Amino acid sequence: MFRLVSAVVVLVVLQQCAAQGPCADALAKVEAILSESPRPGLERPRCAADGTYLGMQYGGSQAFCVTSTGVNIEGYSVNRWETGTDMNCNCARDQHEYQQTGMLGKMFSCEPNGNYSPSGCTGSVCYCQDSNGQQIGEGVHIAQSGSLNC
Repeated sequence: MFRLVSAVVVLVVLQQCAAQGPCADALAKVEAILSESPRPGLERPRCAADGTYLGMQYGGSQAFCVTSTGVNIEGYSVNRWETGTDMNCNCARDQHEYQQTGMLGKMFSCEPNGNYSPSGCTGSVCYCQDSNGQQIGEGVHIAQSGSLNC
């Protein structure tokens, strides 16, 4: 009976991850292992609809940021219970992707959990920004950045 239920769970998961990608593949492997027997501590990867990894993943007591291919982004992890409902790692991912180009000059304002900070600056202009790092409203000179109410 357990194997039949487990096989159905694996089939449902595979159908949900019809898109192939690194995370979908890893999830299928984890589900296959779990269908054989429970494995305390074995984490299911969190996948996007296209089969790539979501920005935030869990490992033990930590939540951490990864690239879409599942590579850990150093410096961005928090305790699992401190993630809240909005940890998305968008800033950490954008910064990591930019660094991979070898270009210099762009500044990123990331929180310790990998999200964009409420404010950011480009050159001498500072502004409020959304969860994707996009400017909201008017910018102010960097000397006036303390006047921003983001």
